Amino acid sequence: MKVMLADTNATFMENLSEKLKGGGAEVFTAGSAREAMDMSVAENIDVVVLNMKEFQRDGINVLSYIKKVQPLTEVIMLTTPSLVHLSIEGMKLGAFDDLLLPPDIGDLQRIINEAYIGRKDMATSTTLRETRVHETAQRTSKTEKGEK
Repeated sequence: MKVMLADTNATFMENLSEKLKGGGAEVFTAGSAREAMDMSVAENIDVVVLNMKEFQRDGINVLSYIKKVQPLTEVIMLTTPSLVHLSIEGMKLGAFDDLLLPPDIGDLQRIINEAYIGRKDMATSTTLRETRVHETAQRTSKTEKGEK
């Protein structure tokens, strides 16, 4: 499985890369939006982990580009509560899931594996994506109301 980490924080990518490699993934890193777009195609990446806190609006552009030219590549967004609007937009554009920063490595590895399996079975992926859009909308509603 080929996983790309897209983030401007080299230390964060290095640490996360080592942990994911330990789980058997072939890991690539991209430090800019352009690099992420180019690498997703050149390396035929299976799953992208995209830090929306670092890329913000450029992250949406990366996601949109990847889903257009590599529709089977799954994208997992790393985000913050203040960027929930980008999470919702990303989910509508086809992101597989979103996780709050800093991510629990076990949760991230599980979701990467689900995304990879979903890539192999688009029907499953579509169902999971619809569920995640619904879950994201529910979290947003609770966040806006100040609930946990």
